[in-house]
Amino acid sequence: MSSGVSLVVLDSKDKATKAHSGCGIGNIVFLDVGGVTVRELARALSKRVPTVGVEWELGLTAWLRRAVTRQRAEGDLGILTVRLQRGWWRSRLLTRGKRLRRLLEEVVPLGPSTVVVLTSPHAVRWVRNLGGCVFVYYASDNFLSWFRNAHRTRRFEGALCRAAHHTFVVSRRLQERFSLEYAVPSGALSVLPNAVRGKDIPEAPPERSTEPLPLAGFPRPWALVMGNLGVNTDWRLLAQVAKQTTWLSWVFVGPVQPLGDSDQAKARVWFLHGAARTRFVGPVEYPDLSGFARACDVAILPYLRSEATSHASPTRYYQHLAAGRPILATDAVDELLDKTPLVRICRSAKEMADALGSLHKQGFCDGFERRRWEQAQGETWEARAEQFLRVLTGTLGPGRVGFGGGS
Repeated sequence: MSSGVSLVVLDSKDKATKAHSGCGIGNIVFLDVGGVTVRELARALSKRVPTVGVEWELGLTAWLRRAVTRQRAEGDLGILTVRLQRGWWRSRLLTRGKRLRRLLEEVVPLGPSTVVVLTSPHAVRWVRNLGGCVFVYYASDNFLSWFRNAHRTRRFEGALCRAAHHTFVVSRRLQERFSLEYAVPSGALSVLPNAVRGKDIPEAPPERSTEPLPLAGFPRPWALVMGNLGVNTDWRLLAQVAKQTTWLSWVFVGPVQPLGDSDQAKARVWFLHGAARTRFVGPVEYPDLSGFARACDVAILPYLRSEATSHASPTRYYQHLAAGRPILATDAVDELLDKTPLVRICRSAKEMADALGSLHKQGFCDGFERRRWEQAQGETWEARAEQFLRVLTGTLGPGRVGFGGGS
């Protein structure tokens, strides 16, 4: 294990050295690192401050009448896995914070220099019994678009924003919503967009790389679509574009999610069974996405407009930014509208097909490859971690509430 791993194995000297790295924070606890972006932020923070992430699993442990835990390290990040039975015991643990506190205190000290990061509106139920710490709400998505009971979610999220010392959201659109709906003061609300791993950025402006193994021999040129291949993808637009660009191959990387019986589902079926130059690779681990991004000829971000996508910070954009390849996107994500000319916004299938034809004539070089690579240098998870710590020490620094015995 590395020296910055689970806090159980850090001796007092190591803790003091890492905790006093200029940020005034003793340790950080993420109460759920199940999401990829949350885990990446936690991993980046662990390089600066001792950090533990809780990972939840459901299992058949009813006969034990207790949660089963185990610890491991992912680099500097300590992972506490809590395995719960379905039903009775799970509901008791998730709603009664005293039990959760006891589990946490077995591996990490909780106190006024501990930052507890809550990553879901429903985590507000833990705040009361985890008192004495600094609470941060990290809203990595527009949760009102995903949970079935929007009224309940809004109530929980508003209460969580009031309980938190600071709230981070991933987009300006979310920042506007939180300001209006929850009246979060501007000094307690910051935008922290998604990012890319620093090690995924080449040392020099990248050129197109060779094919990843699953695509060996697949005919060029490639248009690449990465991500969750479900309801947020405009399949109808993609099918229309593909029928106008028969010279182009399409590569889809990510899990294929259910769509139901709809026009969007029928358009995806056409890609799955009717389009000759199509390859569905399936789910790929986050660290392996950069290889696909560097190998494509053009990246496509075909978001379907919805409340979820309009408020989003698209992780795949930052992967493509580091790869340097040309990027075409629909106008569904507000954040991307400000990224031109690094991203070309296409508002119709014809506009996207015309843009692809133009790129084809130019050898899929649009002149912005170096600018994308340069921009990516400041769009890393390491940079987001620095911003996270800078904001907290600026608003809740030593001598203030929650830090170092402040009032």
